[in-house]
Amino acid sequence: MKARIAAHGFRAAQSEGKTQLAQALLEQAMQLDPSVFRRLGLKIPARLGTMPAGDVGQRVGDMLSSSPRLDIASGGITIQAESDRAGVALCTYGPSGTRLSCVRPDPPREGDKPPTAEEQAQKLVEAFHRRALAVPLGLSGTDLSSLDGTTTVGQQAVNKELDGVLE
Repeated sequence: MKARIAAHGFRAAQSEGKTQLAQALLEQAMQLDPSVFRRLGLKIPARLGTMPAGDVGQRVGDMLSSSPRLDIASGGITIQAESDRAGVALCTYGPSGTRLSCVRPDPPREGDKPPTAEEQAQKLVEAFHRRALAVPLGLSGTDLSSLDGTTTVGQQAVNKELDGVLE
């Protein structure tokens, strides 16, 4: 709820030209729940910072620029690549410079052929969308599946009862 209020406040402050307030509310919404913008049908204002060198960086920039979830070149959050021994990560920073997230793609499986520049870019951008712009729940798939109020055990009992009725 707080993220939704912050996102609506961001939109209102932005439309009234209150840039500092808009940026503070954008950062607050991104910290609480970056997926709120998608649910409200809003694009996240962003700018691209440093990208990886070469073809991978060019493709990552192109893919992020064409993302339906982002409004590139309108300020807001900064998306930039950071590299270390573990590889390349896409990190987001709020307007105040606060680090909001940092995402790496899943490592290649042992024995897989080395990915092409296009595949590397796709995996990095996909991981970014899936993790950096999603609800920060920290729940497993089983946990998420149980959010509808039912449990597996309860469903199994219902199925057993129905089997008895149908026989």
